[in-house]
Amino acid sequence: MNRSIPVQILSVLENWLSLCLSCVKWGSVTSYFYDLKTGVGQGGVLSPFLFGIFIDDLVKPVSRSTVGCKLGTSCMGIFLYADDVILLSLSVHGLQSLLDICDLELSFLDMSVNARRSACIRFGRNYSSVCDNMVVAGNVVT
Repeated sequence: MNRSIPVQILSVLENWLSLCLSCVKWGSVTSYFYDLKTGVGQGGVLSPFLFGIFIDDLVKPVSRSTVGCKLGTSCMGIFLYADDVILLSLSVHGLQSLLDICDLELSFLDMSVNARRSACIRFGRNYSSVCDNMVVAGNVVT
């Protein structure tokens, strides 16, 4: 509604998504059908679009923070592709700030960073220097 999508379209999406069922198929065996309570169906035509609208709220606070790599007058601190997020910062402290911002915003969206599937990459002449661990929701990101 904040994006001025007509109520009729929102109602159609709400009804459609509330009736979604899924099952697991392995070889020729199919599991029982179950209700999808959260998220969007993987492989659905609208799924990437709906997820993009949902996750767009993550970009705003990161952009407002002005922490990130500067390109001209623009601050490039976050890039999104599907459900992957890349955070860019000129310092370890700045990267931790971006992680904190993302962690807070994702908690509002009932989502979280999977620290086990996350990684930090350091570029530049100090790339091999040991740096502090990044922490998100009490978990260390290596």
